[in-house]
Amino acid sequence: MLFFFNPEAEGVDPVAEAVVAIAADRNQYNFEVLGIGVGSSTDKVRSFAAQKGFDFSVMDDSRGRITRKLNLRSPTTLLSIDSEGYLGDLAMTHFNTDVPNASKVIEDSVREKLRLPKNSEVPVGELNQNPR
Repeated sequence: MLFFFNPEAEGVDPVAEAVVAIAADRNQYNFEVLGIGVGSSTDKVRSFAAQKGFDFSVMDDSRGRITRKLNLRSPTTLLSIDSEGYLGDLAMTHFNTDVPNASKVIEDSVREKLRLPKNSEVPVGELNQNPR
């Protein structure tokens, strides 16, 4: 999953929080996340990534080379790429950040597009009938 973000853009915070939550499952479900900071300075991208707790790689595209090649116009974009290098089912540029618990709403929507279970759907082990 590619996460293009401008740390100064309005509404980027809940999207970043959703991406961090989804990225926590990347080893279990065999996918990677790459953050690409756009439209800002390298220092602001680095600071935002640290503040939000990104534990995935982040590239600096403050000059816009990557975003221009992909013709991206939104300051916050999520794209998926399949194992053969083609764009997948996830292509999101508009996020509803005006709702209560926006990061969870965004996370659930992205999980659905990536065919990942929602956190509440993660299977748990069987209950031990005779605990000691």
